[in-house]
Amino acid sequence: MTIFAGCRDNARKVIRDSVKDKLDTYPASTLRDLYKSYFQDYYGPGHLISDTTRARKYLEYELGLEDYKDTVMLDPAGYEGNFYRVNLLLLKEGTIPTDVFMKYFLESAGSVQPLPVPDWKKRWEVIQSEIDAVSPDLPGYAADREFIDSLLRQGEFVVHHSDLFIQTYHPHYRIIHREIFDEHLSGYLEQ
Repeated sequence: MTIFAGCRDNARKVIRDSVKDKLDTYPASTLRDLYKSYFQDYYGPGHLISDTTRARKYLEYELGLEDYKDTVMLDPAGYEGNFYRVNLLLLKEGTIPTDVFMKYFLESAGSVQPLPVPDWKKRWEVIQSEIDAVSPDLPGYAADREFIDSLLRQGEFVVHHSDLFIQTYHPHYRIIHREIFDEHLSGYLEQ
C-alpha cells in the first residue's frame, strides 16, 4: 500500500486512522513513540541485529525480567502494518517457543530492503503532518520534533521509546515481518 507518490486524501485518512488507533492503544505515546512505530513499519528489526549471538543473549535477558505491563500481544507497526511488534510475553509464557521465534525473527531482519534516509524523511513529513492533525498536543511535542528533525538532518533515523512510554508500558517486544509471522508463527496463537 505505498501511497506517497501523490499522497491522496484517502491515503492521508489511512495514516490519520492509524495514528488514532495507536493513541487509543497507547495513550501515553509521545511523538517519539509514534515516530518509532512508523519507522519500524519501513525498517523492521534489521538495524538491531549486527551480532546474532548478542541478540539472542539480550532476548534471554529480557525474558528473565518480571516488569511486563504491556498487554498488547501483537501490534502492527505504522500504518501499512508491514511488521508486527510481538510482545515477548508470548515467548515468556511458552505460547511461542523461543528457538522458533528467534529463527523467524532473524529471517525477518534479513527481509528488509531499507529506504534511503532522504526517502524516509519525505514519508515521515507526511506522517507527521497527519499526527499534527490528530493530536497536536502530545507530551513533549516540541522537544521530540526538534530531536527527530535533528536526527534526520544528520542522516540518522533510529530512536528509542520515550521515558513516559517506558515507565507506563514497560515494553518488551521484537519486530517481525507480518508475512513471516502469519506464515510461521500465527498458528501458535491459535493453540
